[in-house]
Order: sequence, then structure tokens, then C-alpha cells
Amino acid sequence: MPEQLGAEAPQHVVPEGDQSAGSEAGNVTRGTKNHDDSDPFVSLRYMEDRKQLETQARAVVTALLAEKGEVYVQGLLQAEIQRVKKKESEAAAIKKKISAATKLAGELKGDIRRETEAKAEEEHMCKNLQAEMKRRSTLTEEATRRMESRRLTLKKDVETSVRDVREKYDDRKRQAMELVEENKRLTDEVAKMRKEFDEARATYADTCKERETYVESLIRSYREVTREVETLEAKIALVRRERQASEQRKASLEKQLESYNSQFGSLSEGQSVEDAERMAKEQREEAEARIAQLESEKKEASEIRLRLDKETATWRAALAAHKRELPRLEKAKLAAEKRCRQAQERARQQLKEDATTAKDQEDGGM
Repeated sequence: MPEQLGAEAPQHVVPEGDQSAGSEAGNVTRGTKNHDDSDPFVSLRYMEDRKQLETQARAVVTALLAEKGEVYVQGLLQAEIQRVKKKESEAAAIKKKISAATKLAGELKGDIRRETEAKAEEEHMCKNLQAEMKRRSTLTEEATRRMESRRLTLKKDVETSVRDVREKYDDRKRQAMELVEENKRLTDEVAKMRKEFDEARATYADTCKERETYVESLIRSYREVTREVETLEAKIALVRRERQASEQRKASLEKQLESYNSQFGSLSEGQSVEDAERMAKEQREEAEARIAQLESEKKEASEIRLRLDKETATWRAALAAHKRELPRLEKAKLAAEKRCRQAQERARQQLKEDATTAKDQEDGGM
């Protein structure tokens, strides 16, 4: 029966008259928890006490079982278990509070120690600061005297520097005005040169167009003359062939004439050999005159072609020279514009530097 006391049982309210038994059982339970595990003799004594307490508890429980019954004993045990748990919870809470209080006390001790050290350090620093303040006061008085003397000297130097800077500023301003006038003059000159260059370029372009047109017309004329010369050469070749054919016909006619003279003597009265020779001579002279005329025309065409070749070469050389001259004029124009821009930039930079110098002088004088 005692082995079943630890099992779960329904809770019962313990009567007030039976609280002594519960208190005794509670004392038995609590007595088993206060011991020290570090000492073996204490542990041995604790084990003996525990066995004795278990024996006493068994006796008490047996008596209660015999007197009150099992239900009553279990209710009493449950009530005691609840009370022990409550006490344990309270003990744990108190233990936590004690730990927190101990920790807080340690922190407070550390804070007090740090405050004490900080106070001592602050007192030491205060003494050092007082000594430093005295030393700095002495140095400040001496520095004040030196600074006053230095201020007067610097004031004189600054006044002298301001006068010098103003004189330099006036000189630079005068130079800047001269540069502005020079820049304006250069601008007008560049504009005039640019206008002249544009006009010359336009005139040159027109002249080039006219010359190109003339050269093209010369080339066309040269081609026409070349075609005419080729035609004349073809005609000369034709006349030469005709002349050869005429000479061949003449030789054939002379042979025929000799044959006729030998065979038909009677015909010599109607037409003589002189007449035939005269006719052949006239034909030969006409052919030679035609050939001479064609040779003269060919020579004239060759001369015209040579003249046209020379004129074409001259115009092409002039055109190439003008084309080579055009980039140089373009470069001269760009160089003049660049010089003008540089002069303007220098004038603006000089004016800006003079204005900055004057402003710095005014700030330094103030």
C-alpha cells in the first residue's frame, strides 16, 4: 500500500484537525532536502536520516491508513505535495530575487568604485587644468603684447602691399584696355580679310568655272580636230591609192598606146601620143595637187592639235596651282581666326585676373 502513495489521486480538502499529520509528513519531506554533497560523512548521515525518516513516514502513513483510510491519506498527500510545490516556487522566486539583488549590489559596488576612481582622476585633472590655465594666462598676456606689435607691423605691410597692388592693377587695367582695343582692331582686320578672302574665293571659283568651261571647250575642239585629222589621213590614204591606181592605169595606157601605134598606124592622125601624155600629165598634176592640199590640211591639223595640247597643259597647270593655293589660303584664314580667338581669350583672362586681384585687395584692405 505505501508504494501507491506517489500515484495520482483526487484532491481532497484536509480537515483542520488533521493538519498535524500533514505537518509531520511535510517536515519529513523537507528534512530530506537540506544537506551538503561535498562531505561524504554528511552524505552518509543524510542517507541514514533519510532512511529513518522514510521508516517514520511509513509508520505514520500506515497508522493513517489504518485510522482514516486510503482516500484520506492520498488527499492529505496531494495537499502536502501542492504546499511543497508552492513553497518550492516561492523559494525559487526568492532565490531569483536574491541573485538579482546580489548582482545589483555587485554592479553598484563596481559603479561606486568607478565613480571613486573617476572622482580622483577628475581631481587630478582639475589640478592640472588649473596649473595649465595659469600657464596659459601668462602665455596669453605675452602673446597679446606680441600680437599687438605684430598687428601694427602687418597693418603697415598690408597698406604698402595694397598700394603696390593698386598700382599694378591700374597698370594691368591699362594694358587690358590696350589689349581690348588691339583685339577689336584685329577683329575688324580679320573680318575685312575674311571678306576679301570670301570675295577672292568667289571670284576664283567663278574664274575656275570659266576656265574649266574653256578647257572643256578646248578638249572638245581638240577631239573634233583629231577626228578631222583622222578623216584627212583617211582621205590622203585614199588619194594615194587613187594615185597609184592612176599610175598603174597610165602605164597600162602607155602600153596600150604603143600597141595601138604599132597595130593601128592610121589612128595616129586622130589622136597623137602627145595628147595622151598631156592628159596623163594633167591627171597626175591634179592628183599631186590634191595630195599636197591634203598634206597641208594634215600639217595644219597637227599644228592645231599641238597648240591645243599646249593650251590644255597650261590651263591644267594653272588649275592645279590654284587648287594647291586654295588650302594655303584656307590655312591662313584659320590661323588668322585662331589668333583672333586667342587674343580675345587673353583679354578676357586678363580682365578676370584683374577683377580677382582688385577684389582680393579690397578684402585685404577691409
